[in-house]
Amino acid sequence: MPSRQRDPNASKSRILQAARAAFADQGFAGASMSAIAEGAGESQGLIHHHFGSKENLWNVVVSQACEESAGAYAPLLRGIPTMDGLRAVLRAQVVFFRERPEVLRVLQWSTLQASPSSDSPGHFDSSRDTSARADVSEFLSRGQQGGAFSTDLSAAQLSALLRSAVFAWAQSVSDGATR
Repeated sequence: MPSRQRDPNASKSRILQAARAAFADQGFAGASMSAIAEGAGESQGLIHHHFGSKENLWNVVVSQACEESAGAYAPLLRGIPTMDGLRAVLRAQVVFFRERPEVLRVLQWSTLQASPSSDSPGHFDSSRDTSARADVSEFLSRGQQGGAFSTDLSAAQLSALLRSAVFAWAQSVSDGATR
C-alpha cells in the first residue's frame, strides 16, 4: 500500500488555523496541544516538528494576528491629519475585528496573558506590528509636531492606546451595549 504524501505547507496551515481557534477560545494556558492537533487533523509530533513548542506556536499565531490587524489600519495613517487619522484607524479596526473576531480574541488574550517564559514573548507587544511600525511612528511624529500628541508619547504607547480603545469597544459589544 503506497504511503500518503503530505503537503507540509497545508499541514502547517491547518495547524495554524486550529491553533488560532484554540488560542482565541481559551488563551495560551487553556489551549492544549492535543486539542490543536485534533482540530488540525495532525499529530502533536508534527506540531512540534513545525513549531518546536506550544510557546513558539503561540508566538507565531500572535504575530500573525498583529500583522493582520496592522494591515487593516496602517495604510490609513499615511499623510492624513491626526484626528482624521485616529478616527479612520479606530473605524478600520472596528470593521476588521467585526469580520475577524478570532484575531481580536487572540490579541486580547495576548494582552491579558503572558506566556510562561521570563521575557514573556507571548504577551502582546506593539513591536510585533512590524508592518505598521513606520506608519505609526510617522503619524505620531506629525501629531507631536502639530501639538496633538505629547512629545513624551511613544509609538508603542499610541498603538497600545488605540488597541485599548478597540478592545473596550469589543467588550461593550459583547456585553450587549449599543454602538
